[in-house]
Formats: sequence, structure tokens, C-alpha cells
Amino acid sequence: LRALTSVYGAGREAEQPLLVGSVKTNIGHTEWASGMASVIKSILAMNEGVIPAHLHFREPNPNFQWDEMPVRITSDMTAWPAMQDRPPRAAVNAFGLSGTNAHVILEGYAAPESNGDALWPEGHPQSVEISLPTSFNGLTADERPPSRRTARMLPLSGKSPEALRDLTQRYLHWLENQAEPGNDDGLSEKLLADMAWTAGVGRAHFPYRRGLVFQNSAELKAELRKLLDAIEETQGLEDSATARTAFLFSGAGSPWVGIGETLYRTEPVFRAILDRCDQLLSEDRDASLLDVMFGRQEDAGLLQNPEWAFPAIYALETALAALWESLGVKPAVALGQGIGQIAASQTEGALSLEDGLRLAASWTPQDAAPIPADALRQQGVSIFIALGPNADANSQLTSISASYVNAGPQPVIIDSLLNPSDSPEEATRRFLKAVASAYEIGAPISFPGLFAGEERRRISIPRYPFQRRSFWVQSRTSAG
Repeated sequence: LRALTSVYGAGREAEQPLLVGSVKTNIGHTEWASGMASVIKSILAMNEGVIPAHLHFREPNPNFQWDEMPVRITSDMTAWPAMQDRPPRAAVNAFGLSGTNAHVILEGYAAPESNGDALWPEGHPQSVEISLPTSFNGLTADERPPSRRTARMLPLSGKSPEALRDLTQRYLHWLENQAEPGNDDGLSEKLLADMAWTAGVGRAHFPYRRGLVFQNSAELKAELRKLLDAIEETQGLEDSATARTAFLFSGAGSPWVGIGETLYRTEPVFRAILDRCDQLLSEDRDASLLDVMFGRQEDAGLLQNPEWAFPAIYALETALAALWESLGVKPAVALGQGIGQIAASQTEGALSLEDGLRLAASWTPQDAAPIPADALRQQGVSIFIALGPNADANSQLTSISASYVNAGPQPVIIDSLLNPSDSPEEATRRFLKAVASAYEIGAPISFPGLFAGEERRRISIPRYPFQRRSFWVQSRTSAG
């Protein structure tokens, strides 16, 4: 008591004494479990806002100067003292049988009288690193902040359909109860982005998964309600650890003006690859590859010229592959047709980015070799991610799907690029939907890649809804 009072009693007024209790009076000697028992008692008392009475307390120890020290035994049930400038705190002191003493300070997340309306706990903002795949040694990403990402992906997962359903309901409740002052349209973009960040990097990811792509809180609510209606159709992952991914690079498709421009503005990894290709090609040509691809000024019509189309396809496909790899999705096999063969070789490490671009710039169209689809199935490839203009990808994917008929589950095919008819605003959404599809089938998504170059913080979001079951131990007599 003297040691505690010398530390915690310094500067205390007599009307605010240090309150002391013990768990031994409740459950007796618990030996090495006494510390944990005290932690449990303290947390329960803090949660209720009431300090229970110290049982069996009759006479105070006469060897302690009670009248001189600001300390009091809680002999009666006592309301937890309210502090205006800080949350509640409690210290737990445990003496182990081995002679080890442990002292732990517990702090509540809100004052008991606030009824949980205090500000949410949140982490400090942290810069998210821009991580280029190791195959691009020596290449660094532009440190300019990326353009604002207009869409986000919220990953939801559970160990059962029931857990996924309950988690979905919790997010709906969370959204409906977190209205911000002065914002009639729902939660701010910053808060929604921090929510998606926390769910991605701060939660475990279980077999029953869904990835919801949204632009605002109203759209996210709609997606959550749709998920509730379709929860019974959710399938869990089976043997996802053995599933292998193939990158499929198209070759003969025609790029369109504006292809990849939105991803260029929002994704630093994608931009770094295109910038390097533009720099290399500009050494030998008067025009800029990026100006040609994005239709800037008088260079808009050059993209239909093969001498520009082929390096544009190569640059686009290698940039998309690098973006997928920055998200943790790496191919077991890289396949390509036409100009896509060069991008596939670069992805597998057979060519440097620079050598591949030189080959693409001098490419002569050739007859496309068929994709070896009996071989892919035998290697366990069941996920295909299509990269590049998809004008000729459909025939490739159709032949691949046909080879899997009557040979087990059909492969999952993910197209990572928007169609030319889609509006530029849909480009990020389209790519995120591809990422969501990969997440749902068990791809090991590295979520920081979706926030590269941003500054994000962890916030308090819905907790996992454990599906609790009670198991009672029966004695031999009660069991019959």
C-alpha cells in the first residue's frame, strides 16, 4: 500500500483518494492465475462503471497510516469516478509464486458516463509505400501524390455464411449511425477510405468472402443490402492454396485512345512503368508514347499505326502485370499471343523492360500460336487474369474454357481492363471489381497496394461477429 500510494497518491487530494480492492476476496487464492483474474475483474468493473464492494472487509490494517495517506478500500459499492480530461484507468498488481511481480495499467476507450458516444479511437496517419515488383530493379516510382481514387473496395469475410451475414449487417448499422455533421450525403471520402484500409490491412480474411466496390456511402449501403439478399449463394473457398494463376497477355487487339489513362493518374506503380516506356521510346521518336495513347493534341490518330500500337500494348500490359504483382497476385504461368508474348517474357524475367520495349517497337505481326490449354489444366492453373486490349482475348478464353469441360470445375477468368465503350470514370471501378473477384476466389491480395502513395489511418470499424456456442460440462450423475 505504501508503494502504491507513493506513486499513485502523489498530489492527490483527500476527497479523491486512490481506491483499492482485491480479487482474492471474491474467489480466494488463484496462484499463477491471480493476475488474469484481477484483469478480468477490473475490466468488468470499468465496463459497468461501478467498483464492487470489497467482500469480508471488517477492520483496516492498523499498521498503515490511513488518516495520513490518500487511499481507501472500496468497502462499499462505488461509482467509478468520472474524469473530465481522460478515460478511466485501473492498475493491476500481481505477485507470482516464483517471486515475479507484474504491474499492468488498463485504460478504457470512453468515460463510463458517455454511453459510448466518445470519439472513436484512431491510429496515426501513415504513408503507404509504393512498392514496385522486384523484376523492375533500379526503377523508382514517381513520388508525386496520385490523383484521388474515386472508388474503393471493402473486403468482407467470415468463417461461415452466417458470420458473413452478421458482419454485413454490422457494417450497415455502422454506416447508418456514423453520420457526420454538415454532410448530408453520408460519410466523407476520407473516412470511407480509412474504413476500407482498416478492413484490408487490419482484419484476417476467411473462406467466405465478398469484395464490395463503391464510390460513396449510399452506394456501399446498396451493395451491402444486395449481399444480404444473396448471402445463401456465397460459396466458401476450397483448396484455394493450391489454385494457380496465369497471366494472359493479348496481342492482336487494337488499343483505343485514352486506354489506361485513369489508372495512370491514380496508380503510381502503373504510372512508373508507362513513364519509363515513354522515356525510352522518346529517345528515338519525335512524339511521346503517352501523348499517343491518351490522345493528346495532334498525336491522337497515331495509335492506330502499328509502330505506335505495338509498343503501346506492350507498355500497357507490363504496367498492368506490375500493378497486379504490387497487389500480391503473382502468376505461376505467363502466356501471350502476338505482341503479348513479349510482355509475358518480360513478366517471367526472360527480358528486361527496356529490351522488351525495343522488341515491341520493331515487332512484325506473326501467326498466333494456340494457348496450350491441356497443359495448363494439368499444371493446376484455375485462375486466368486477362491483361491488355481484349479484342482478341475472347477467342483465347473460349478455347481455354472449352478445354476444361468435363475436367472438373471451370476456370475463373478475370478481365482487368475496361472496355472502350466504358466511360473513363469507370476505369478504376472496373479494375477494382477485377481485384474483388480475385479476392473472392482466394487470391492473396496485398491491400496496401490499393492505397499506394496515400496517407491512411486505422479507425474503429465493426468487429468480427463470432458465432458463439455454449458447451456445458455434465457430471456423470447428471448425464444419467
